[in-house]
Amino acid sequence: ATALKDAIETVARNTAANTSSMRADRLAGRKTEIDFINGYLARLGAELSIDTPVNQMLADQVEQLN
Repeated sequence: ATALKDAIETVARNTAANTSSMRADRLAGRKTEIDFINGYLARLGAELSIDTPVNQMLADQVEQLN
């Protein structure tokens, strides 16, 4: 358990300054991939009668930032 905790903390320290591609897109004023990822899953879920409320919420919230 200690090795796993140490590995997780090492990854967190090593990636703390990283910026996600979606954040980089937002900072640069570009369209994000949110519709391609979460929007697609929400639409597919609707077609298959599978609720995907979190995917839809994420797509909606990020799109509202544009």
